[in-house]
Amino acid sequence: MSSNVIYRAFGFRQYQCLRTTDSRGMVSLHLWQAPKHDRCSHCQSTNVIRHGAEERVFRTVPIGSKPVELRLPVPRLGCHDCGLVRQAAIRFARPFRRFTH
Repeated sequence: MSSNVIYRAFGFRQYQCLRTTDSRGMVSLHLWQAPKHDRCSHCQSTNVIRHGAEERVFRTVPIGSKPVELRLPVPRLGCHDCGLVRQAAIRFARPFRRFTH
Protein backbone atom coordinates (compact mmCIF):
# COMPACT_ATOMS: atom_id res chain seq x y z
CA MET A 1 0.00 0.00 0.00
CA SER A 2 1.52 3.30 -1.04
CA SER A 3 1.88 6.35 1.16
CA ASN A 4 -0.58 8.20 -1.08
CA VAL A 5 -3.27 5.61 -0.24
CA ILE A 6 -2.39 5.90 3.48
CA TYR A 7 -2.92 9.66 3.27
CA ARG A 8 -6.21 9.40 1.37
CA ALA A 9 -7.67 6.55 3.44
CA PHE A 10 -6.55 7.60 6.93
CA GLY A 11 -5.25 11.17 6.61
CA PHE A 12 -1.70 10.36 7.76
CA ARG A 13 0.62 12.92 6.16
CA GLN A 14 4.03 12.36 7.72
CA TYR A 15 4.09 8.57 7.71
CA GLN A 16 5.25 6.18 5.02
CA CYS A 17 4.02 2.63 4.64
CA LEU A 18 6.97 0.23 4.50
CA ARG A 19 4.98 -2.96 4.01
CA THR A 20 1.57 -4.52 4.42
CA THR A 21 1.00 -7.96 5.92
CA ASP A 22 -2.12 -10.09 6.24
CA SER A 23 -2.15 -12.62 9.05
CA ARG A 24 -4.81 -14.06 11.35
CA GLY A 25 -7.47 -12.30 9.26
CA MET A 26 -6.04 -8.87 10.14
CA VAL A 27 -4.29 -6.36 7.88
CA SER A 28 -1.13 -4.89 9.42
CA LEU A 29 0.32 -1.67 8.05
CA HIS A 30 3.95 -1.11 9.03
CA LEU A 31 4.51 2.65 9.13
CA TRP A 32 7.63 4.78 9.48
CA GLN A 33 8.17 8.49 10.17
CA ALA A 34 11.21 10.31 8.77
CA PRO A 35 13.53 11.92 11.37
CA LYS A 36 12.97 15.37 9.82
CA HIS A 37 9.43 15.34 11.31
CA ASP A 38 10.59 14.69 14.90
CA ARG A 39 9.44 17.20 17.53
CA CYS A 40 9.64 17.28 21.30
CA SER A 41 6.27 16.22 22.76
CA HIS A 42 6.67 18.76 25.59
CA CYS A 43 7.90 22.00 23.97
CA GLN A 44 7.41 21.19 20.24
CA SER A 45 11.06 22.00 19.48
CA THR A 46 12.76 20.44 16.45
CA ASN A 47 16.14 20.50 18.23
CA VAL A 48 15.97 16.81 19.24
CA ILE A 49 18.05 13.65 19.01
CA ARG A 50 16.78 10.06 18.78
CA HIS A 51 17.45 7.61 21.63
CA GLY A 52 16.07 4.38 20.17
CA ALA A 53 12.48 3.42 19.44
CA GLU A 54 9.72 1.14 20.68
CA GLU A 55 7.15 -0.43 18.38
CA ARG A 56 3.54 0.36 19.23
CA VAL A 57 0.43 -1.20 17.73
CA PHE A 58 -2.76 0.79 17.11
CA ARG A 59 -6.20 -0.38 15.99
CA THR A 60 -7.94 1.69 13.35
CA VAL A 61 -11.05 1.51 11.19
CA PRO A 62 -11.47 -1.68 9.16
CA ILE A 63 -10.89 -1.91 5.42
CA GLY A 64 -13.90 -3.79 4.11
CA SER A 65 -14.56 -6.57 6.59
CA LYS A 66 -10.94 -6.97 7.74
CA PRO A 67 -9.70 -5.29 10.92
CA VAL A 68 -6.63 -3.08 10.50
CA GLU A 69 -3.73 -2.49 12.87
CA LEU A 70 -0.96 0.08 12.49
CA ARG A 71 2.56 -0.87 13.59
CA LEU A 72 4.79 2.11 14.23
CA PRO A 73 8.23 2.39 15.85
CA VAL A 74 7.81 5.40 18.15
CA PRO A 75 11.18 7.08 18.79
CA ARG A 76 12.39 8.30 22.17
CA LEU A 77 13.55 11.88 21.69
CA GLY A 78 16.01 13.85 23.78
CA CYS A 79 15.30 17.58 23.56
CA HIS A 80 18.22 20.00 23.67
CA ASP A 81 15.93 22.93 24.57
CA CYS A 82 13.92 21.60 27.53
CA GLY A 83 16.25 18.73 28.50
CA LEU A 84 13.56 16.00 28.63
CA VAL A 85 13.71 12.54 27.09
CA ARG A 86 10.24 11.39 26.00
CA GLN A 87 8.46 9.39 23.34
CA ALA A 88 7.52 11.38 20.27
CA ALA A 89 3.92 12.55 20.08
CA ILE A 90 1.78 10.47 17.74
CA ARG A 91 -0.41 12.70 15.64
CA PHE A 92 -3.21 10.24 14.97
CA ALA A 93 -3.78 8.94 18.53
CA ARG A 94 -4.14 10.42 21.99
CA PRO A 95 -1.50 9.63 24.62
CA PHE A 96 -1.79 6.20 26.30
CA ARG A 97 -4.38 4.98 23.77
CA ARG A 98 -4.16 1.95 21.49
CA PHE A 99 -6.65 3.15 18.90
CA THR A 100 -6.77 6.06 16.47
CA HIS A 101 -9.01 9.16 16.58
